[in-house]
Order: sequence, then C-alpha cells, then structure tokens
Amino acid sequence: MLFKILKVTGAIVLSAIVGFYIVTLAFPINMINTVDNDPSLPSITLNGHSFHSESFGNPNNPVLIAVHGGPGGDYRYMQSLKALSSKYFVVFYDQRMTGLSSRKSTAKIDVQIYMDDLHAFVTHYSNDKPVYIVGHSWGGMIASSYIGQHPKAVDKIVMIEPGILRADLAGAYLNQTGPGLTFMDFVSFGGIWLNQWRVDTANDEHARDDYVMNMIALHFGKKEFDSAETMMWRGGAYSQDMTEGLAMRDPKELAKLDFLKGVEKFEGEVLFLTSENNKAWGADYLKDFLKFYQHADQQIVRNSGHVIFVEQPKLSNVMIDTFLSK
Repeated sequence: MLFKILKVTGAIVLSAIVGFYIVTLAFPINMINTVDNDPSLPSITLNGHSFHSESFGNPNNPVLIAVHGGPGGDYRYMQSLKALSSKYFVVFYDQRMTGLSSRKSTAKIDVQIYMDDLHAFVTHYSNDKPVYIVGHSWGGMIASSYIGQHPKAVDKIVMIEPGILRADLAGAYLNQTGPGLTFMDFVSFGGIWLNQWRVDTANDEHARDDYVMNMIALHFGKKEFDSAETMMWRGGAYSQDMTEGLAMRDPKELAKLDFLKGVEKFEGEVLFLTSENNKAWGADYLKDFLKFYQHADQQIVRNSGHVIFVEQPKLSNVMIDTFLSK
C-alpha cells in the first residue's frame, strides 16, 4: 500500500515538474526592455551611463527635476508632474540600474553615485541657473544630500516623506511595522518564486531579480491603490540590494547613512510634503528634521498616503507649484 502511495505521489510530482518545464519553455515571461535592448526609448547618456529620461515644456522656463523613490523604483508614478510643464521645464529620469535605464554600469553602485547622477542632470539642464528639485521618498533622501553637496545648484527643494535622513535619527522609520501577512500572501509569494524561473534572461541578466521585485511591489500595491499598474515600469533589484538592502543587512553600512550632511549651507527654501495617512514616517516623524535646514516648512497632503502623485495628483501639484512660485 505504501509503495503504491509513493508511486502515485512520485508520478504526480514528476508530472508537475515536467508540466512546469513545458510551460516555462512555451510561455516565457519577457520583462519590459530597458534602453540596453530598446533604442526607441527616450534616453540620455550622462555621467557615463545611459538613462531612460524624458523632459516636457519650454527649456527656457525654470527647470524642475523629479527624483523618484525606491531604491529601485522608476518615475512612472510621478508623471502627474507633467501637468506643470506649461510653467516649468520638467525633467524625469529613471535612476541608474532602475526602471528602463541601462543595467550596464561601469561605476560602483552605492549611495553616492545617485547624488553624482543627479548632479549630471542638473548641470546638463540648468542653463547655469539654480534648479528646482522634487524628490519623493528615497528621491527625497537623494535630494537632501544633494543640496548639502551642491547648495548653490538648487533654488528650492520639495521633499516628500524621505525615510532615513540620518541613521541615528531614523528609529521611527526603522521600527515601523510592516504589513501583516496572510496565508494568501504566502501563496502569492510562492507563485512569484516559481514564475521567476520562466523569466527570459538571455539578453538581460537582471530580468529575473527585477521581475521578483516588480511582482512583490504589485502584490502590495493592489492592497493600497485602485491603479496599481501605474506604480512601476520595472524595478531595479540590484540598485535596491546595493543601497538600502546593504544598509539593512550591515549595521556598519546603516550607520554611514547621513543625508543631512552639509544641508545647513543651503540658503534656499525647503518644503516637506507629508501625507495625512502615513503614520510611520509622515508629519510627526519629519517635523523634527526641519531644524537642520535654514528655511524649512512642512505641509500635509490631506486624504493621501505615501504616494501622493497617485492618490492626490492635482492637489499635490497645486501645493508644489504654490511653493515654487512664491
């Protein structure tokens, strides 16, 4: 009897393996191409790297550079800022090794390279005038560090809920409680793990890891947004792993994070936009950071969570434009 059970079980397992192998060959998952494999994508090469990038508006208008979140995100969810292109020259770019930007980097991937890349965009588009920067989440962290390193290059800066601005002051952010996981969450994660082996990596060695990052983000995004498909073109798993991931794995790397260094030299105005619904690192958490900047204020985006560009696009645009215009 036991032999028969083992025989049937083995046949079922073998059939499942063969079936999955056939599905993998017949129906591979193809990740969206980056600029490496799709020359039709709008791109620009700066600081030795090919970036997926778009700009909108009159280049003679004040320059507004959007710096997206992550690490490993892309600018897709920030595109509501295009509505400001009648007044500003709005520049978007997917950061190094993320989104649809190249996965081929000759530079070391670390936190500093993202400030260096932002400087390349500022230098290229600024017409030798200070620019405006709007940075969201991780992008706000980059923007803060950038004005510490290049205080004369920026006129005004908007930071939307940056997470870690200095490691020793980030307790509320680091100690936040993640989403409660259900049995169905683990079922979904199992499916993601299995399906990653269907991803075609022939011309893109990062495709499989990026797929996993995308699907996990989409899984949680569906719980929060009606239009989760607007959240990300393609995640940058390597970027995330070598920055935030490294800091979370290594306490010594975490202790090095300081996005406040030098910000006291910035003489322009700073606006912290915080969402009403983010209780972990929203208004209460960020109000304690205002003192590090010469001229900083905080405003709350009502009826919104962390991703204000998706949840309150018109309101957030009005608040950003009002601040930059005054």
